[in-house]
Amino acid sequence: MTSSLRGAKKEATRAKLIEEAHQLFVTKGYSETNIREIALAAGVSERTFYRYFETKDELLFPNLRGVIADLLSNLRGVDDEVQVMDAVARAVELTNLASLPRMKNMRAIANQLIAGEVVIDVVRLIVEFEFEFAAEIGRRIAISNPYLGQLDRDTYALVLARFIFNAFRSMMNAREELDSSAELSLPSVPEHMNRIIKLLNPELPPLT
Repeated sequence: MTSSLRGAKKEATRAKLIEEAHQLFVTKGYSETNIREIALAAGVSERTFYRYFETKDELLFPNLRGVIADLLSNLRGVDDEVQVMDAVARAVELTNLASLPRMKNMRAIANQLIAGEVVIDVVRLIVEFEFEFAAEIGRRIAISNPYLGQLDRDTYALVLARFIFNAFRSMMNAREELDSSAELSLPSVPEHMNRIIKLLNPELPPLT
């Protein structure tokens, strides 16, 4: 088997594990579903399961941590001379946002997890990302808009960071409501995200 075929098979197995896990989470409940059942539904052994995921928690938001880390790294890699929102747009283009799989059952699963530790962990990850992303945006604002005071700069930076993350989440939720054939006519995930980013005013006038 060639390396490309092996890679495709691994991706197919991983996608199948995610799909079957989410179906079980909806029909049986997250807490009541175990790894053995997920592996059995996907047609693999438990040993194979652990080649792809360490815990069933990772199946809830697969690739989220990696995508967030890549987005932040890509933003930091854009030249400081590039305007703030242009830099964000470039970072989005460089990040494989489409590696986050479609999760049509996510809303139903989330309703089961409102008070769960998994959700708390995800919220912690998001908050940490927002503040790290805001710090980088704030640094860039200080370069491109030196007339802004620190309060304005910090406020803008955090608002922009939260807008960007919530815009992405809202976009993905909207796309999940569509069937696969309808999604084919949509722009790519990065293109769609950058269209949303353009709603922001890059001039950043003083607030105070």
